[in-house]
Amino acid sequence: MYDEYLTAKPAFRIFTRSYETSGWAVFFASKPTAVYKKRAVIVAQGEENPNIFYIVRGLVEYTNSGEDGSENILEILGPGNMLNLQPVFGHNPSIATFAALSECTIASADKNTIIKMMQQNHELVMEMLEEMAFIIGGLNRRFAMGTERSDIRTIRVIQMISTIHRDIYKENDPIYIRLSQSDLARIIQTTRVTISKILSDLKRKGVIETDYGGISVVNADLLSKLIKTGLSKTAD
Repeated sequence: MYDEYLTAKPAFRIFTRSYETSGWAVFFASKPTAVYKKRAVIVAQGEENPNIFYIVRGLVEYTNSGEDGSENILEILGPGNMLNLQPVFGHNPSIATFAALSECTIASADKNTIIKMMQQNHELVMEMLEEMAFIIGGLNRRFAMGTERSDIRTIRVIQMISTIHRDIYKENDPIYIRLSQSDLARIIQTTRVTISKILSDLKRKGVIETDYGGISVVNADLLSKLIKTGLSKTAD
C-alpha cells in the first residue's frame, strides 16, 4: 500500500528516488506507523529522541523557535523524507521542531536498528549520505528563497504541494490543499494581509479558488508559469 506515496519531489529537501529503487522505502514499509494530526509535534526542539522517522504520507514542517518566541520554518518535507537525522547521528538534542503541517502517516525505527541495517547493506549507507546531502541543500534553497518576492515564494510553495498531491496521491485538477492563509503566511514568512492579496490575484487570474480551510488549484499549468514571472508581470 506504500507504493502510491513514496515518490516525491518536495521543496526544499528534494527527494527523487522511486519506491522500487529506494532501500529505505522498502525498509520502512515493514515498520510500525503512527498518524499525526495537523499541528501535532513529532520531535520537539530540544528533545533527545533515539528514533529516525520516515514520512509515508502528508507534509511536515521543520521549525526553529527563538528565545523571543519567533518561529522560523527551515524546511517543508514530504513523503519519502527522513526526519531527526541530525539529533540521532550528531548526538545532540533537536535544534528545531518537526510538526505535522497536514495530517501525516509516519513510520519509525530506532537508531540501533538503522545502524545495523547500514552495516549490512552499503546501498543503504549511500542513500543515507544522499539524504543528509539533501538536508544541507534543502536548507540552502530555503535561505535562497528568502530573497525572492513574496508572490513568487507563495506560488512556489503552492505549486510544490499541488505537485505532491498530483504525483503521489493521484489527484487531478482541481487539487485541494488544506492550508489556511495563516499557514501560508508562516511558511512564506510574511503577513496574512500579504498572503490574502496574493491569493486574491491568483483567484482573479483563474489559477485557484479559496475557502475558509484551504485552496483549490484549478489551473496547475498556469501556476507553474507564474513561478517565472510572478503576478505583477503577467497579463490577465
